[in-house]
Amino acid sequence: MAEKAQAANELLTPGIERVPIQKLLGQGVLRHAYGPYIGYFGHLTNVPTNLVGSMIERWNLAYSFPGGDVLLYLLPRTNTVGGVTLHFVSAGFAARGTNVPVKPGS
Repeated sequence: MAEKAQAANELLTPGIERVPIQKLLGQGVLRHAYGPYIGYFGHLTNVPTNLVGSMIERWNLAYSFPGGDVLLYLLPRTNTVGGVTLHFVSAGFAARGTNVPVKPGS
């Protein structure tokens, strides 16, 4: 799984919108949760540092493989017409039987 997540990180540019990702990689499963920030993006360096202690929307686009899922972490951004688009931050993976993200390379 780590190799697939790393390949996604090399292929996708941070900031790219969700729709072009799905055109490139396939539909995947869009997952959403809302709650307190608890270090969900802790391994990433390109995420705003003001998230600690705040309520956030957590989004990921999941691609399932035997043994686990590759997760493309997404952050919402308001666009110029007042709607929200989801933008790629980084990829990671979760082993089957858990929803705890595992940092690539660990």
